[in-house]
Amino acid sequence: MNVIKLVAVECNLSKGLFSSERVFTITLANGETYKGVTPRHFCWNAGGTLLKENEATTKPVSGKVAAKLLEVREDESIVEVPDGEVLAVNADLVSERPTPITPPRASTPA
Repeated sequence: MNVIKLVAVECNLSKGLFSSERVFTITLANGETYKGVTPRHFCWNAGGTLLKENEATTKPVSGKVAAKLLEVREDESIVEVPDGEVLAVNADLVSERPTPITPPRASTPA
């Protein structure tokens, strides 16, 4: 039985349609690129800090996106990214998550 491991994948992050989301762009093992959308709280900046609300809104930045490591093959890692896609990426793009993910808290009704 495979144990799923929580990891982060290097990517570029840019503004999403909504302020609470970001577009992540990952280079796949075959050299193609994949773009997906994720909540901002699944992203880290290049320094390993969870992305702040104002980061990656005016220009793309290097960072990491949360993923699940499903399998390791020679020099490839098979990961599931937040939008549910399963991707093959170079193993050197995958690392431990820099910090735990902290989802935003729901505001309490007045």
